Amino acid sequence: MKRTLSKILLVPLLFIFWQGCASFNEGYYGTTTSTSNINFDLRAPTYFEGNPKFQPHDQNNPNIDFYDFIKGVKHVVIGFNEETQQGIDNGDEFPLKLGNLYRNYLHNLGFNYVAVTSVEKQELHGRGESLCDIAYFNFYYNFNNNYIKDIYFDITSCNGDAFRFVSSRTYRDSPNWDKQFYSVLTSMFWHNISKNDYYRLQLPKRMTEWNEYNLKLHFDNNGALALEGIYEQMYIEKNVRSEKYKLGVITNDNGYDIVYISGATNYLDWPEGDLKGEIVKTAKPNLYKVKWYMASKSENNDVYAFIDEYDFFTVRFGSVISEDSDIKYLKLYPTTTSSIERAFSDKFISSGTGFAISRSGLIVTNHHVIEDAKEIKIEVSQIGLKKIFDAEIVLSDQRNDLAILQINDATFSSFGDIPFTFKQKVSDMGTKVYTLGYPLIDTMGESIKLTDGLISSKMGFQGDISSYQLSVPIHPGNSGGPLFDYEGNLIGVVNAKHLGAENATYAIKSNYLVNLMELLPVPPELPTKNSLRNSTLSEQVKTIENFVFLIKVK
Repeated sequence: MKRTLSKILLVPLLFIFWQGCASFNEGYYGTTTSTSNINFDLRAPTYFEGNPKFQPHDQNNPNIDFYDFIKGVKHVVIGFNEETQQGIDNGDEFPLKLGNLYRNYLHNLGFNYVAVTSVEKQELHGRGESLCDIAYFNFYYNFNNNYIKDIYFDITSCNGDAFRFVSSRTYRDSPNWDKQFYSVLTSMFWHNISKNDYYRLQLPKRMTEWNEYNLKLHFDNNGALALEGIYEQMYIEKNVRSEKYKLGVITNDNGYDIVYISGATNYLDWPEGDLKGEIVKTAKPNLYKVKWYMASKSENNDVYAFIDEYDFFTVRFGSVISEDSDIKYLKLYPTTTSSIERAFSDKFISSGTGFAISRSGLIVTNHHVIEDAKEIKIEVSQIGLKKIFDAEIVLSDQRNDLAILQINDATFSSFGDIPFTFKQKVSDMGTKVYTLGYPLIDTMGESIKLTDGLISSKMGFQGDISSYQLSVPIHPGNSGGPLFDYEGNLIGVVNAKHLGAENATYAIKSNYLVNLMELLPVPPELPTKNSLRNSTLSEQVKTIENFVFLIKVK
């Protein structure tokens, strides 16, 4: 028994759904199937000069002439409900016959490529220099008591401008449904229109002042701040459309702009300098929220960005905890030889960590943090308030990589009592330890970070007796941070990481710091009361963080 039109329900493929498919790598997926055309012995479409006959029954944008719009569209996508689309892709007789009936009708209207199967819809994206080369066709009707009525179809533009054509006919479903159906289609619209790129619509543009040339010029003259630079997409997933974006990242008043440079398949929609995204900081260091503009120019606000462990700029779509959608970008410019990257907006060239050893403003850090410094700033965050003080070097020990600074600022009063004691006896292997510091502030932010581990050796690099080897992870910016045991005793000063070994860190033993302190003109009294003992780690950190500071140097 032949299937009839009553056995299938057609629902629209909304334009927003087509845009919504553009997730992850902004691609479209499908399955392979074979197709066969249906040919009807019908008259050729008629061209009516002045369009006297076939006018849309309704349209949502009165400012666009339908015939101008249709002249600028080369291809069309047909929308089906999920069940029908699956039947077409599987080659089922009735859905495939219906799909090819539509294909034949739309070809006769002058469309070059009609996408019916999922594979054709996927491949169509590569055929258009612009998404506005593509229209979207959706057919609707009601079925009641074997009668088909309330028939209409919509043709929708790349911008969502919809034109509706309506039939007043009602007819009884029958085995000859296909010829009746085709007749209804031609009664609603039957007009072959020649194509002309002049009439192609345009997606919205958000042009910036930047292009690749003046971005490079800016970075050459000013350096690159934090995420700034020119990036190229590294990885394109198999069976996903083949954009390979080159993008620029440049600061704005609220964060960063992502500027399109090249690589879009629909390149006519994306002039160089168009805004591809907007990055804002979050409360979590090295995690950014992104407003990403998809290939269709629609906004996607479920996007995040961060610098991964290999220093690749990573854009993540959807869930922030899922790696499946990650797109990696490699920074191409500035290169390490073309420009010095700025780490701070105030042009300080390096940073480190320091900690207080007296109420009067004495601070310890590493010698290599302040070496050749012309200006030193201490950022103090106490009770949630940030203050910046000038500091000067009062004593430095290059051999043991230690330095003592003094805050020299009229606005400074006191740090308060030092809450920890200095342990001068060497700690044992296996001792649990932790450090506080300010690593990678250009990407991880200027909030204090905690890392912990164990003493893995009582001697440092190549048997250095002045240092411990630790299993505490550190990064640039941790240098000069205090090393504590779980009793709240200061046992060392973090100063180095072994580049050839994972999680091999070194810290100068605290007794070498005590020896250096004795060389000060007026040595501070070592605290004898440890207010951290018998406290939990979180309780200790809550107290100590008020005595650990970010140091900026130029």
